[in-house]
Amino acid sequence: LAKARLKASSAASSAASALSSAASSVASAAASRLLAKYDVIDCGNSATPLQGGVHGLWMIAHARNTKTNQEVSIWTFDKRKYTSDPRYNKVQSYKSAVHTLFDIIRRDGSLMAKLIHPRVLKLVEPFEETAASFTVVTEPVVGSLHDVCGNVREFDLGVAEVLAGGVQLAQAIEFLHTAGLVHRGISPWTCVVAEDGSWKLGLGFVYAKTSVEADELRDAFNFPPHDANDGPPIHAQLAYTAPELAHPSQPNASTAAAAATPMQSLMDFGIDNTMGAVPSTVATPPDAAADIFSLGAVMFRALSSACKSQTTELISCKGNAATYRRMLLDAPNSTGGAGARLHELRNLLARSGSAMMNDANEPIFDLLSNALSQNPSSRPSAANLTRHPAFMRPETQALGMLDNLLAVETVPKVQFLQSLAGLLPAFNVRVKKSRVLPPLLDELRNANMQSIVLPLVLEVGQSLNSNDFSAAFRPHLASLCSNATGESLLLLCSNVPRLQNILTDQAMAQYLIPLLVRGCSESDVRVHVEVLKHIPGIFSTQRSNYAHLQMLLPQVKRLALETTAASVRVNALKTIASVMPHLSKEEVDGIIAMLGAIADHDRSSATALCVAGVIEAASKSGGIERECLSTLPLLITLLANKSLSLSQFETLLSLVNGSIQRVGNARRKELKEQADVQRTISQSGGMNTTSSFGSMPQPALGATMTAGMGAADPFAPAMPSGAPVGFGTTAYAGGIGMPSRAAPIAGGQASTGL
Repeated sequence: LAKARLKASSAASSAASALSSAASSVASAAASRLLAKYDVIDCGNSATPLQGGVHGLWMIAHARNTKTNQEVSIWTFDKRKYTSDPRYNKVQSYKSAVHTLFDIIRRDGSLMAKLIHPRVLKLVEPFEETAASFTVVTEPVVGSLHDVCGNVREFDLGVAEVLAGGVQLAQAIEFLHTAGLVHRGISPWTCVVAEDGSWKLGLGFVYAKTSVEADELRDAFNFPPHDANDGPPIHAQLAYTAPELAHPSQPNASTAAAAATPMQSLMDFGIDNTMGAVPSTVATPPDAAADIFSLGAVMFRALSSACKSQTTELISCKGNAATYRRMLLDAPNSTGGAGARLHELRNLLARSGSAMMNDANEPIFDLLSNALSQNPSSRPSAANLTRHPAFMRPETQALGMLDNLLAVETVPKVQFLQSLAGLLPAFNVRVKKSRVLPPLLDELRNANMQSIVLPLVLEVGQSLNSNDFSAAFRPHLASLCSNATGESLLLLCSNVPRLQNILTDQAMAQYLIPLLVRGCSESDVRVHVEVLKHIPGIFSTQRSNYAHLQMLLPQVKRLALETTAASVRVNALKTIASVMPHLSKEEVDGIIAMLGAIADHDRSSATALCVAGVIEAASKSGGIERECLSTLPLLITLLANKSLSLSQFETLLSLVNGSIQRVGNARRKELKEQADVQRTISQSGGMNTTSSFGSMPQPALGATMTAGMGAADPFAPAMPSGAPVGFGTTAYAGGIGMPSRAAPIAGGQASTGL
């Protein structure tokens, strides 16, 4: 699935340095019991190490279990980054802050171990702490959402994918709220993209609290009125924190006075509510509403990445409470304010979205506006948010359905697959490769679904690099080509051009050519027709060779001779005509002999014309001798076919005349060249007719010229009218159409009886 990970480029020194730092972080936990069980594969396909968890404090490396080969992600927090700082032993406040940070990291591990949900990152191994590090092993991830939005190479987010991920995060938040837990730390660093492309809540539950417990981490939301320093980051991430948490002791007057209606909450940003509010049926407590605000800010970040926006965050404040207030509360619609940035994103969505997604722009904008309302009571609950029109779009739901396709019941699955082709244009190439293609390939194992799934697989394959698609499709193609029958085989043979376009030369030779051979051996006439229609296209390119033709030609000839279906014989003859230039002389001669048998057996006009087409192709590739002795006589016999219409007869007659014309032109040229050679020799006096023709039998005295010439030669020069049998000193020797000096007779007298 979504394995968008390659080794970091050694050409980029900064990337190499960063990866070295990540490797060092992993190595720092060398004493870890967990790490002894895994081999680190790489640190991600990124310019810098993959980072996740609160403030991105965890380094993420991809690893494999040495015994089971299970792939995992190893998260490492290097304590020594802070304990080795000189301030740790000199400044008490710094040391105290470090220990506070370690405490909340431990709290994160304790909560994560208790949370089991499809939208929460799964722990493979529990948290482990050593003197040098914290370590945890999880299911494999591509990276945090922060990495995906700008750090992981070749991971271009699409709008449809962001919406699908957003609804998955909303489902995770709904799960937490149902369990009475509020996250309070949702950010791009605490959300992850799993290898299957789904979005989940990852490490970062450090600020979470239940609705009944005392808030022991209240100080984490008392943000300083200046940019954050390089000390231990014990505060929450202010840019993604709701205003009611950011200023709990000093609520903003305008916020407190804001009306609770959705229309007025939208007007916080000067936005017209054109979509209407999502109805709220469940009261959302203010602390839970903070998670909805954070989700809105995260989605703004992801959508900005999908639109290639230069603006990365809704509130760029660097942990500074004064900047936060100015951007969000005091002047949201001023240049650079949160409201202005929201409008900027709205315009970007309109310009950069695909044609299919254009009508999604307003629902998306409405969703963000409601989630980012300054008034907590105006934000929808997590349950209602999952049903927002932006999340209910077919493209969004399609990705969610694909994530669980094997578990879907047959009837809704068929309905979904039938509609999927129309949704494919909404997905970019990476999404098609990592999230659409894999579940479709898995579904190919179901023989009952193959006729629906295979066209979708081939359609997706058209968008992908042929090598990538071949690598993914080849394991399934081998089984399909070997075992497909009935409609599945017909479907494969009908899609030969698509397969030809997306398969490598090696895969085509290994699977496609044998598939065509097997198709010729089937009893289904429809399969025969499809195979025969596509063979000419295969041999019109440079990708096929003589060995492939040797495999197919006997099958095609057999079909032409033995079939009882006119459509099969016609297509077989057309196929033979198309490959004629690639055949040897012996193979062409064998086909010409076969054509006579076909013409005698099948007297239909369609067959006669197709036989003529093959004859014409053979004539052009075989020379005049073959045309005179084989193809022209066979072509002439077709004129006697009683089933021909007048236009068909005229077509055949034109072929006959064309063949005669070619023979006539070639023979005239040949004979003229012979005559020119003999004339040149004669004029130079170097020809000895006695030695040349003396051995030829002489006609009897008194024999006529006609008798000497034998049958009339239609291509010989005409005799002069009224000329005597022997005239002058020249005669036509033996009727070969070549002027020659008369041979002298004994006694020196010229012969007058020849």
